[in-house]
Amino acid sequence: MHFLEGDESWGVTEFADAQLHDERRTQRLIEIATVLANQPTASLPGACAAPAMLKATYRFFDSNAIAPRHQP
Repeated sequence: MHFLEGDESWGVTEFADAQLHDERRTQRLIEIATVLANQPTASLPGACAAPAMLKATYRFFDSNAIAPRHQP
């Protein structure tokens, strides 16, 4: 799944400005958010139709390079 400039999907609107230190991580976040938003009650395997997407999603969540930012 690829997003083009000007795509107004919810994932792009919400996460395009995420600062994950690599444009590919931001793109993956947008893809994951869009997939999960389309099937909010599905499990990860259920929402990620392709095995490659599921594997990429697990890798994204397991990455040490990505950490939540805590706001005071």
